[in-house]
Amino acid sequence: MSSQIFSRLTAAPFQQPLYQSSVTAWQGHIPFAFWCIEQLRPKVFVELGSHLGDSYFSFCQAVREHSTATTQQFSI
Repeated sequence: MSSQIFSRLTAAPFQQPLYQSSVTAWQGHIPFAFWCIEQLRPKVFVELGSHLGDSYFSFCQAVREHSTATTQQFSI
């Protein structure tokens, strides 16, 4: 079991976000956003309610940096 868990650990959560607003509420979740995109490689990503963009831009960065160029991204 532990080998399955450790096989999913990557460097993605340790990336530096390129965009951070002055609102810190979502910034602690950015590493998880990077990891989710890397692991799941979705075809479509839709964010509902992007506020100042921290989360959406983090997902966009993850798509770009993890070669998921076919992922369509939308923010509503």
